Amino acid sequence: MAREPLYRVVAQNLLSDIAAGKYAVGEQIPTEPELRKHYGVSRSTIREAVAAIVRQGVVERLQGIGTFVCSTKVSTIAGIQTYSDFTEVIEATGHVARQQVTSITTVTLSATAVSALGLTASCSGIRIDSLRYSDNRPVILCSEFLPTVLWPRLTLDAARESRAMYRTTTAFVKGEYGKETSYNRLEISAISAGDNIGPMLELKVDSPLLLLSGPTFDERDNAMYFNMDYVNTAYFRFSVLRTKPAHRIVKGDS
Repeated sequence: MAREPLYRVVAQNLLSDIAAGKYAVGEQIPTEPELRKHYGVSRSTIREAVAAIVRQGVVERLQGIGTFVCSTKVSTIAGIQTYSDFTEVIEATGHVARQQVTSITTVTLSATAVSALGLTASCSGIRIDSLRYSDNRPVILCSEFLPTVLWPRLTLDAARESRAMYRTTTAFVKGEYGKETSYNRLEISAISAGDNIGPMLELKVDSPLLLLSGPTFDERDNAMYFNMDYVNTAYFRFSVLRTKPAHRIVKGDS
């Protein structure tokens, strides 16, 4: 197993200290030389670690003065325009990630899922529910629906036996069936946690969530399965890069 990069280890320790209240909002964290001495690592490692928690909005650098805590709510920030598994994103931002499969069942797909997958009739399929954890805190509930018509070899017993061997459903379908996921087409909705989702994410029923729902496709644009991801935005946030469209020169422009 590959070792965790040192800068992530340092970043995670700093985030844990901040979350635990060792450094309050407005308080300066140790200087770069102090952190190097404390952790016994290089200057570049410290700089990468601090840069990682700056990107998360937990601390801010004041030029010539130091680095100060600006929030004790430690969260993960992801670029929503890039297709990456949540577990990978959590790890890439310096947090300890893990996933837990909570249930695998046979269901009838909703009309929304059937339409999004380009199917013409109602059908059954396998539903895989799993929690994504950041620093042992459940932050995302992922529900994936694999229709039988697209996965004729996938049985309930096979899914239950094999899915737990993989960190993600993306890895599962690649490892067991040789199918490579390429991209999602998602709709984003603001919802309340409710009686079913709230307890799983350790939230009150009226807590706000983001629901990301839509189909996942392979590299040939074939629909693979339908996703419903419930995201606790108190600890997992998205950034969106919006740019102006390129100016098009048309006849009559000068």
